[in-house]
Amino acid sequence: MTFILATLNVITISLAAYFWCCFIKDMVDATRVDDSKRKYPRGPIVCVCIAYTLFYGTGFDLSRISEPTPLNALYSLLFLVPIGYCLRASYLCLRHAFTHYEEHTLYLAYAVFPLMPVVASLFELVFWMLPFMCYTFMGAIVFIYLFFLESLISKDTLTELGNRNKLMSRLASQLEAPPADRLVFLLMMDVDRFKTINDTYGHVEGDRALRVIAESLRSVERQWKPGYPFFPARYGGDEFIVLGECETRAEADGAKTFLRLMLSEIVEDLHLPYQLEVSIGLAVFDRGKPCALQAFIERADAALYEDKRMRRAARGQVEVARREAK
Repeated sequence: MTFILATLNVITISLAAYFWCCFIKDMVDATRVDDSKRKYPRGPIVCVCIAYTLFYGTGFDLSRISEPTPLNALYSLLFLVPIGYCLRASYLCLRHAFTHYEEHTLYLAYAVFPLMPVVASLFELVFWMLPFMCYTFMGAIVFIYLFFLESLISKDTLTELGNRNKLMSRLASQLEAPPADRLVFLLMMDVDRFKTINDTYGHVEGDRALRVIAESLRSVERQWKPGYPFFPARYGGDEFIVLGECETRAEADGAKTFLRLMLSEIVEDLHLPYQLEVSIGLAVFDRGKPCALQAFIERADAALYEDKRMRRAARGQVEVARREAK
């Protein structure tokens, strides 16, 4: 019975390492998610499982070996296969984390996930009777599950930005204890003539437009002042909110200009068949006159519709001038 349990233990761990590596490969390369032919080769993991079974069939008992033997060394080498899969998955996660800023934290957690089982397996090579790898692997699974669940709860699935729940949580903590030497500001924005984009080009293109807006927000976030929060989130529909900090009102105003510049550059690179522009409202939190969370959002919303009215009036004047020129 001891042999059977030990064999099932190592085979289960090895298969878990293989499927974890396949899962990570699917996550970082979306083009291969449904392509089963391009998974990692199954040969090594199949050979390892067969070898473990053969060790059981020969009655090989590592707990009774006092000196290294060729059979002992061969058994130890089998651990390198699941360890290799785990390290490969960690490498893919690290590479993805440093090339996709919006998913940086999540994939760093994925990268660290296999390290506990890998380190535990090294201990298990020395202390055969203690199932270090099994317990640490289960602990790591619970950790990554909770981390992934938190990510799903706080992230918008379409744009990969924070969602409304995450925004409200961060905003509540920010207003509860605003920094003494900085300004807290909100940028609230929505897409100009978004219904026209949906009606003319379809909802798939409308979703693409929202992802383009999200990418422009992430571009600004990457280039925002180091050490100063700049948290973009999808508020709902075609509305987005940025919660940030700066030193002066001019910097907060500059964020609006910077955002529109980044958006125009991305739109130009993509050669979109329509104009993609946003109206933006700005609200700055006044520590001398604190207000409730919802009132702060309403101030940004009022500024948004004032900006929308002014932009609509400006477009109307341009149209009138164009018709008169004809």
